[in-house]
Amino acid sequence: MVKRLNNTRRSTRPRSTEAGNAFFIVLIGVVLFTALMFTFSRGAQQGGGNIANRRADLSATEILDYAAKYDRAVNRLLSRNCSESDLNFENSTITNSDNAAAPADGRCDVFAPNGGGVSFTPIPPQWLDDEHDDKDGYGLPIFGSDARMLDIGGNDATDQDLILWIGFVSADVCTAINKKLGVDPMPTFVDGPYAGLYYTGSFNDTWQAELSEPGLKAACARETNSDNAFTDTANAPSASQSIAGSYHFYHVLIAR
Repeated sequence: MVKRLNNTRRSTRPRSTEAGNAFFIVLIGVVLFTALMFTFSRGAQQGGGNIANRRADLSATEILDYAAKYDRAVNRLLSRNCSESDLNFENSTITNSDNAAAPADGRCDVFAPNGGGVSFTPIPPQWLDDEHDDKDGYGLPIFGSDARMLDIGGNDATDQDLILWIGFVSADVCTAINKKLGVDPMPTFVDGPYAGLYYTGSFNDTWQAELSEPGLKAACARETNSDNAFTDTANAPSASQSIAGSYHFYHVLIAR
């Protein structure tokens, strides 16, 4: 006689338990997704900050290289028996830059192939703070002859220096420049900067550019005074051009 198999009903969990497990799985998924998005967002913010820092660092390197090429060119010309009064920064971009007393053959011209051999280039916008793009001197190198840097060379009224100025540098680029130069803390202008008139063979016994940290041949400094000015080649410094809060790089090419 064949024994009949018992048809036992398969054991099942209550439906409420299944719903609870599903809810728990969804909750875990939400938590993991939230953590992932937080990590991604934080990484993106840090990455953006790192990119900005790298750009500032690159611009700082470019500015220092830019200044160094003019430093080499001026010293090259002086070593070839060009006097200070022979140096000529004439170029087709900036008016009032011609030194009429310079040798006619161009051997003392900074931008001549047989002279300093430097190609004139405007200031790249990524170095600058475009908030000041309406100011005199924005976007152009200025080879100033009106100011002396305190404790660089002599400090008499007639000891004006030949200074390369790059005005209105952005704050982060300015900080990166000083870091490379080992300048800390950030200098401020006690007097100046007064980039002044373009050098055309003579110095004007006019202004003194004084920093809170004197004795620096090159640095980037912050302007804190509302009555100081930074100018281009066509205008003398004017208090009508307020530059408070702006940053300016300088490099002394000839200390006198």
